[in-house]
Amino acid sequence: MAQSKKLIDYLNSHRASLMSIGVRGLTVLAGFAIAFLIGNQLGPSALGTYALITQTAMFLSIIAVGGLDLAVVKHYSVARTRGIKPSRISAGRLLVAVLAVCGLIAALLSWLGPLYFAQFDGGNTDAFSLTILALIFLSRAFTRLTSSFLRSQHHYVFSQIVEGLLIPLPVLALIAMGWLQSVEAVLLATAIAGLAAIAIGILSSLRDTSTDNTALVVSLKATFEASLPLLVVAIVKNFGDWYGLSIVGSQLSVADAGLYRLATQIASAIPIITIGIFGVYSPKIGSALSEEDFEEVARLGHAATKLSVVLVIPLITVLAVLAKPLLSAVGTEFVGANSALLILLAGQAIYVATGPSGLILALSGNQRINLIFACMAMAVMLIAFPMAVAQLGIIGAAMVLSIVTVVQNVAYLMVVRRTLGIDLISGRYEGQKAR
Repeated sequence: MAQSKKLIDYLNSHRASLMSIGVRGLTVLAGFAIAFLIGNQLGPSALGTYALITQTAMFLSIIAVGGLDLAVVKHYSVARTRGIKPSRISAGRLLVAVLAVCGLIAALLSWLGPLYFAQFDGGNTDAFSLTILALIFLSRAFTRLTSSFLRSQHHYVFSQIVEGLLIPLPVLALIAMGWLQSVEAVLLATAIAGLAAIAIGILSSLRDTSTDNTALVVSLKATFEASLPLLVVAIVKNFGDWYGLSIVGSQLSVADAGLYRLATQIASAIPIITIGIFGVYSPKIGSALSEEDFEEVARLGHAATKLSVVLVIPLITVLAVLAKPLLSAVGTEFVGANSALLILLAGQAIYVATGPSGLILALSGNQRINLIFACMAMAVMLIAFPMAVAQLGIIGAAMVLSIVTVVQNVAYLMVVRRTLGIDLISGRYEGQKAR
């Protein structure tokens, strides 16, 4: 009886995290289901085409709002702490500013897009492809932005739905019903679903703002200034996925890009879960840092790490055992991605065990350290991906991505202990001794 009560209390204390993980899990399943159906029905080349366009759109959205999501959580969560709402004018200015940034990137895309797609075999550089890419990019940027705003107001689960489910679920339903018979149709449906997701995200965010004099006015300049150091970190964090896929597609083939994408799609179950957990803990860690309560930061960081390990390591084990059957279920051609998938899973296991070190550094004002490590990681990937893919194919790409990710997070872990005196592994604050 006592054990049952203890379990119930534990689950209640982590309810937000567990619900967030559930939504993230659905996001992973929806993404994999789309990849499964495209690969199974249309083949590796179609999946490669879909992956190159959607992954490029995702990367462009990071360039547009990367770092801004954490800055929004940091600045707008103050309103929730004070028991008031953010200013609607502040939120509106933020949305307009992001739209302007997206417009500038879209203009550059119309010029550079044809050059990018021309490097792939059978690369399609027509107006349709570029328009679809621009629309998906816009939807990803705004769902990411509005999700961070909703998260700052403690709408944890709904924020995950806006960012992760509003786009793939309708697309998945249409594919499953047989209404989308080509990769072009799938991409068009993705773009349309993205526009609907933008509207839902913006309207939901504005509902949590106020025009009262008591509303929290958030400086647009301060928000962007806080995001700039984090922007490079966000770009580097997502650069490997896009750059590795692009290198595989250009040096090998679009079909190989489809194989590599399926491997990364399955392995993405791991970071999606950890992002869900860390997303719930980030406002609490930010609040504790603002109060200089480093013992609480250590406790929260350790709790996030422990919860991640408990939930993720068993999943990694299951995925490793079922890797080959899972790939063959999509199509016999995809079994060639088995080794790459196992390497990616091994890297994720080590990453999870080293905790949200980078997040704590970012929230604690140590952006310069984050920036240095991020630039070093990006430089390594720029050189290593082409060399590794040329020698080892998609296995080389998986090795580069995993090694860089692991080394970077281990370095963050060591810096957090040295600069803040926080040991995330033990959950202890070592105070002045480490600092």
